[in-house]
Amino acid sequence: MLNEARNGVVPRDPDKRAGVHRQREKCVTYFRAAVSWAADKHPDESGLNVDVDRWWERSTAGEPRPEEMAEITAGQAARSFPSVYRIALPALRAARTLAPHDKEAVRVQTYMALIADVADTNLLHRGRADGLRFAHASASALFTVGGVGRTGWREHADGIHQAFVARNLSPGGSADLLAMALLFEALFVDRLDP
Repeated sequence: MLNEARNGVVPRDPDKRAGVHRQREKCVTYFRAAVSWAADKHPDESGLNVDVDRWWERSTAGEPRPEEMAEITAGQAARSFPSVYRIALPALRAARTLAPHDKEAVRVQTYMALIADVADTNLLHRGRADGLRFAHASASALFTVGGVGRTGWREHADGIHQAFVARNLSPGGSADLLAMALLFEALFVDRLDP
């Protein structure tokens, strides 16, 4: 569904259409929150000071329904996505020291750091508290053996993936936070604290 939203595909099924619109809204909301945070909290470092037009505040995915807006702005969004700054960006930096020439490894390590620490609502919805605890423990286990810095990490990560599939667990919230961190880093790579 995220690929459909990204590529502008409009499915025929009304439920899928609503899902695509929610994905677009989510992506735009994440982007606006991250750039607003940078402008408000670090105007000099980000280059988004008072002299810069706040164009991102006008970006939209269309008019959301009120119930969708309440869902989108809840939780992380309402707090300007602290997990992006507290977990994801530091994990990206640390992963690059373990695997400096492997983008996939860096992203997997960061994704697992988010899964291990975030109360992912997709995991809660699909697996309830037990599913969330299982995901936290599974992702944490990768770190106890050295993460992407050890031989065989791909097989370990694939085993986690297979276990999630078997339990119908999908850490989509963590994936969204990873995407936000990658976007934010790409936009402000030269302005973020090391």
